Amino acid sequence: MLRVVHISSAHPRDDTRIFRKQCASLASNGYDIHLVIADGGGDENIKSVHIHGVKKAKNKLNRIVFTSFSVIVKAIKLRADIYHLHDPELAPYGVILRAITSAKVVFDSHEDFPAQLLSKNYLGPVSKKALSRLTALMQRIIFPCFHAIVAATPHIQKQISKCHKQVALVQNFPETISQTKRNCDLSKQHETQSYICYIGALSEIRGIEHLIDAMSFVKTNTKLLIAGTFNDKIFEERIRHKDAWEFVEFHSQIPFSEVQKLLEKSSVGMVTFLNHENHVRSQPNKLFEYMGAGLPVIASNFPIWQDMVNKIECGICVPPDDAKAIASAIDHLITSKAKAIEMGRNGQEAVKNKLNWGREYNRLDSLYKSLMENM
Repeated sequence: MLRVVHISSAHPRDDTRIFRKQCASLASNGYDIHLVIADGGGDENIKSVHIHGVKKAKNKLNRIVFTSFSVIVKAIKLRADIYHLHDPELAPYGVILRAITSAKVVFDSHEDFPAQLLSKNYLGPVSKKALSRLTALMQRIIFPCFHAIVAATPHIQKQISKCHKQVALVQNFPETISQTKRNCDLSKQHETQSYICYIGALSEIRGIEHLIDAMSFVKTNTKLLIAGTFNDKIFEERIRHKDAWEFVEFHSQIPFSEVQKLLEKSSVGMVTFLNHENHVRSQPNKLFEYMGAGLPVIASNFPIWQDMVNKIECGICVPPDDAKAIASAIDHLITSKAKAIEMGRNGQEAVKNKLNWGREYNRLDSLYKSLMENM
């Protein structure tokens, strides 16, 4: 049985891409899957995935310097056939794993990391550019040392293909088994109270402030369901003191089963990220998860997003920093029930037939098999 060890120093053990999609589906298909994770939790076995916990980092510097070393040491002891790394601070250790083990070593690029750094508010303008360029340089130097790279989007695949010949595209499409079984006849739901939802990280660049501001302009009797955690206490305080917060039903980070209940309760899924370079070329998980749940979407009007949403006819795209435009789109979908139902069904059909994890899993499986054939 092929042993694969996935390693992360930054993600939670129930991470959607790493655990729910990659590890769980690989384990169910006969792989011996281990996940080394730095979340402070203990060892356990979930869905035939052997999870090995190490101490959680106290801060980013501690994570980069000490925690990354700890997860690698733990992973080496597991003697894998394939090591699959998931965080940028782990990339340099890929060189070490390749040098001291006979295993194949894979890096998973979840994000366009150089572009992502340009949106970090805790960095100054000069620091952002310098770190972004340094990261791009490090990728060109380190990535060729891996046996293969996994890319989460076509844009990332295109960028990394400049420095590596084997880059597998494994996108963040939803699992077909997680599609919410919901009654899409929205005309029979919430006759006096409608709900829209945003599920995910809560930060300024994800457009949360403009989304909440939009609720002040919404004319229908609609509440915004939010499930997630704020990444900045000052930002959280500012948001919670807005007048429009009264239109929000807030849930902190919740288990996947509870997320499904919120999706079933909602009539529209919101993903109005602000215009940052990493967002413009990204494919956010939640966009496809809303579609898989049969929800029409209101999304940012980035060219790639708008082209897809318009082609599938599954929602409306708006300027993400225009609260009135967001409010108008909300009112339109809440009042145009027949159209909203049609959009929701269009999105769900697209996920069912094409934009789903099944096809992406096959790409990951094929990559692993090709690597082992070349041993």
